[in-house]
Amino acid sequence: MKPSLIPYTIIHALSSFENIYEARLFGWCIAKAQAAAKRYDKNLGTINVQFGLQAARVTFPARYLLADGEKNYKPIRRAFSLARKTITTKTGELNIIAFPELLKRGGELYVTFLLHQSIWYALLDFTQGYRLADIEVYMRFRCQYSAIFYLLISQQQDTYTLSIDYLRQLTGTTQLKAYNRGNNFMRKVVQAAKDELDQIAPWTFDYATQRDGKAIGRCIITPHANTHYQAQDTTPRERLLEMQRVALDERVRDYLQDSWHMTTEEMEVAERYIRRDIPPMQLIERLAQVKETALRTQPANPKGYLIATLKRMQR
Repeated sequence: MKPSLIPYTIIHALSSFENIYEARLFGWCIAKAQAAAKRYDKNLGTINVQFGLQAARVTFPARYLLADGEKNYKPIRRAFSLARKTITTKTGELNIIAFPELLKRGGELYVTFLLHQSIWYALLDFTQGYRLADIEVYMRFRCQYSAIFYLLISQQQDTYTLSIDYLRQLTGTTQLKAYNRGNNFMRKVVQAAKDELDQIAPWTFDYATQRDGKAIGRCIITPHANTHYQAQDTTPRERLLEMQRVALDERVRDYLQDSWHMTTEEMEVAERYIRRDIPPMQLIERLAQVKETALRTQPANPKGYLIATLKRMQR
């Protein structure tokens, strides 16, 4: 799995998350947005997403919002409160997702929502810095505090000191009275995050505290690679995440729009079955041959015929 580039400003957006289901759903937003990025300049300062569609529908099995071993689907709807959460950008506040739903298809529940193109720009704004992190690892966490600390320290090696007040803001615990005492905050938030990173993440951290008088005032964090980390076998969720991150070449996308009159949702379905090893112009030539056959044979559902042909081409 390739690491994702996570804008540093996005780490602050996680402070509004109230549960791990929101954090996991946000992982899908990151994956989808990065699929829209076609080219980076040398300093990652400008992003070209001119070929992005105005809105993309993201759909995946609802079980992918559950941790390994979880069977209870009821908490999944807690992720939908992400539609009321916003990201602060240079142009104002943007809702992260829109119109989240649970759909049942063929006996399985699916999560679906819209991600607006403007969110792509927010999720791809690296001008304030960025982190390299494995979204697949991020999605395994059971605690949102672990997700936040992982994005904060991933691939970092310099020791830095953060105030407890800042860490409370970063983790969204400012208003939680249970964490007002420094000892409680360190034990239930910082230590809890470290414990989970120690177990499942390629990067973790050590920490020490400094006092302002009797109260804990600052936390000294030292990120480092986790020497006990062992990569896990790729799961179906992680394979789907990787597919989300691979955008169609703009020439192929334009061809599907213009020649096959495909909608955003239909192109997302087609994208799942398009082989990545075929050069774009060669792929368009093959798609044109399929089009000629469809015009000659007149299938009842031309787009369904195309999808079926793409499936066969994968074999």
